[in-house]
Amino acid sequence: MGIIPVPFHISSQGIILLLFLFIITLLAILVLAWRRGDKRARALFESWKKEEYSRLMEWISMEADKRAAIQADAICREWQRNEEQRIRKDAWKR
Repeated sequence: MGIIPVPFHISSQGIILLLFLFIITLLAILVLAWRRGDKRARALFESWKKEEYSRLMEWISMEADKRAAIQADAICREWQRNEEQRIRKDAWKR
């Protein structure tokens, strides 16, 4: 039981859903205010778009870095495998 007694229980999924609905409602209000020409809402919406764009670009670069690291690892393993085979062939010839 929590500190504040409530007559109902909200699950974690319910809290996430309420938070999601709150964010959607806030965005809808911002978009409506922006369309009506409120300069503060427009500035807030534009800054939010820029922030989301920068987060998206950061995520894309992280994914590209991960893929590049995986490819570099595969190339190194292939080179190591070829080097081991060459050493075995040289040892077998002797």
